[in-house]
Amino acid sequence: MKQEQQYLVPWTCDWMGPRPGGSQELEQWTVGDVFQLSCRGEPIGRPLKADAQFVFPQRDQAYSLHVLEVIESESTYARFWVTGYRPGAHQSSELKLVDSSGQAVAVEPLEWEIHSVIAQQEEASPYPPYGPYLLSTPWSYWASWVLALVAFLALFGWRWRRWSQRRFWRAELQSQGRAQTPYVLFHRELRALRRRLEQGLVQDVGLLREAFLLYLARSLLVPAHRQSFRQTLRELKSQRPKLYRALHPALQSLDKELKKAQDLDVLQRQDFAQLLEISGRLVDQLEEGFKDK
Repeated sequence: MKQEQQYLVPWTCDWMGPRPGGSQELEQWTVGDVFQLSCRGEPIGRPLKADAQFVFPQRDQAYSLHVLEVIESESTYARFWVTGYRPGAHQSSELKLVDSSGQAVAVEPLEWEIHSVIAQQEEASPYPPYGPYLLSTPWSYWASWVLALVAFLALFGWRWRRWSQRRFWRAELQSQGRAQTPYVLFHRELRALRRRLEQGLVQDVGLLREAFLLYLARSLLVPAHRQSFRQTLRELKSQRPKLYRALHPALQSLDKELKKAQDLDVLQRQDFAQLLEISGRLVDQLEEGFKDK
């Protein structure tokens, strides 16, 4: 017998404008901007709790709309501060608002668009392929064995060298932990960058990304500043799977924006301020997750 789906009370949501002090309009929404969303509809059993969050029908839509704060909540309406971390045009006809108690409402079809903080750069044309190269004579039997042995020794040497380097980096990061905590050190660097911004000095995205990677390196005890960001995310998934599931879309988005900003000759002041705010917010969320054993 086909199981009947639970009926959810439908609510209609409308955009009310940016957070006070914000400079963006809804049509200029960029990653990390905060807007107010007002929703109302038929009465529900009890108001949505402060941990209410959007639930999307597709996993790849997660974090395209995210509740930062429940401003007020009643049985027939609620207001939220929301943001988004996934650039692009979004629309959902099966969106829900759900809190930890299981109270939920169905959100009527909603559309919004989030722009990248950094303008898309023109992609460079790839170099044409070379070759093919043809061998005049086939490899002999013994030459094949020699090459296989050389390849095995090279792979073994590379793995041993990588293991020894990671062991050295881990010991080095553990020794640094006796001074300031990763969280305190990151926010000290963040405050210094904000002072430079207020003084009109050059915005150094490289320093911001280095501080962010150093925080991850010392928190996870991995060489985040010497390996790919994808490898660092794999380490986060291995050590803190719950935290990885919650934040990896936002972390990927921030790393992408920082890399784009580093490639620009001139970075707008408001764009750098936006990157500082997003970085600080994500580190705060990571720190809360690291404290949750």
